[in-house]
Order: sequence, then C-alpha cells, then structure tokens
Amino acid sequence: MRTSVKWSVLTALLLVGVTGSTAIAQGKSQEKMREKSMEKMQEKTPGKTQAKSQARSQAEVSVVFRSGDRERFQDYFASHKMKAKPLPPGMAKRLAKGKPLPPGIAKQVMPPDLLRIAPPLPKDAEYGIVGDAVVVTKAGMVIDILAAVLK
Repeated sequence: MRTSVKWSVLTALLLVGVTGSTAIAQGKSQEKMREKSMEKMQEKTPGKTQAKSQARSQAEVSVVFRSGDRERFQDYFASHKMKAKPLPPGMAKRLAKGKPLPPGIAKQVMPPDLLRIAPPLPKDAEYGIVGDAVVVTKAGMVIDILAAVLK
C-alpha cells in the first residue's frame, strides 16, 4: 500500500510539474502573440504612434532661443540698420513650430556676426531669417521662432 501511495504522490507531482511547465510555455507564447499583434496594429495605424514619437523628438530640440536673445537680435538688427518686410498674414499663420517651412518662403542666411552671439544649435539645425522673424530649422521643420525681431 505504501508503494502505491508513493507512486500516486510522485505521479501527481509529475503531472503538476508538466501542467505547470505547459502553462508557462503557453503564457510565453501568448505574450509573443500579443507583441506581434501590437506591432501589426502599430503598422496599420501609424498616426498616433508616429505622432507621439515625432512629438517626443521635437520636444527634445524645441527650445533654442533664451530669454535675452530677442533683445540681442533686435539690437543687432537696429545697429546694422537691417529691416525686413513682414510676411503676408496667410504665410505668417503657416509659419509655426513643429511645421515645415511653407513653400515659396525664401529663407535668408544669418550674418556671421549675429551667429557668434546666437545660442548654440542642436546637431543638423540652422538659423535663417524669414520675413521679420528669425527661425531655427532642422530638416525643413521649424523648431523655434523669434517673431517680429526685424522692425
């Protein structure tokens, strides 16, 4: 009788072990299936996920100008007697952070003297003068603006 009880206990433990390992394996395979389905959903609906990643990347480089930069730029343009025409209202509305430069807008190069006093730029970013504003662009996207600096 004792031998049969030992075998029963041993059999029960083996069954529990096999069942437990099967459950663990099933859990892992279900987790992999969930990950694959999430990847497929992201491929099918790229809008939200790409928008979030773009917002994060833009947030990393969105602030270039410091608090005293407006006065420095205005003083420079006034002392060098540089003036510019403001953009037409429709174009001015389209010139915004996080958006590409509107087509047809000519971006002027910043004078070298002004670049020396300007804040340092992130990698691959560049300054430009658009209408009466100073902009910082990266890959055609506006990442910061100082509007109405040239008067």
